[in-house]
Amino acid sequence: MKISIHHIVAFASMIMITGCIGDNDKSSKAPAQTKAPVAKANAKADKGHKSTKSHVVELEKGKKIEHVIGKKAIVKFHANWCPACGMMKKEYKELAHKLSEKLDFISVNIDHHPELANKHNVKYIPHVVYLEKVGEELKEKAVREGESLKDFVHKYV
Repeated sequence: MKISIHHIVAFASMIMITGCIGDNDKSSKAPAQTKAPVAKANAKADKGHKSTKSHVVELEKGKKIEHVIGKKAIVKFHANWCPACGMMKKEYKELAHKLSEKLDFISVNIDHHPELANKHNVKYIPHVVYLEKVGEELKEKAVREGESLKDFVHKYV
C-alpha cells in the first residue's frame, strides 16, 4: 500500500481529536521534546510573586504520589509530547485555582512515572482520575470517561 500525505494528515487529525493513545511502552512513544522547567506548587509564591501561584502539583521524578496527596485529589496523567494534554492544561489549572481548598490537583507525566500509569491502567492520555486516601492507602474512586473535565471534577467537591 502506498502511503500518501492524505493518510498522514488523516492519522494526525485523528490523534489530535481523540487524544493520545498508547500502552506506556517506551518504544511506542514519540521522542521526548526539550523539557521546559516544571513549575512547582507554591514556588513562585515563595519568591514573592503574587497571584501567579500554581495550584497544580507536578509529581517529580522519584517522588511517590502518596506523599503529595492530602485526603482527596484529581490526578491528571499526561505527556509533554501529547497535543490533547496541552489543550487540557489551561482548564485543569483554572479548576485547580478555583477548587484547591477542597481538592488536591496533581499532574503526573507518564514518561517520568510509567509504573504509576500502569497501576492506574492508563491506556490513553490525558487520563483523569479521582483518588481518595483511606488510611495510608490511595484508592481510585473514579475515572473520567467521556464527560467534561469540569463536570467530572465538580462531582467530588
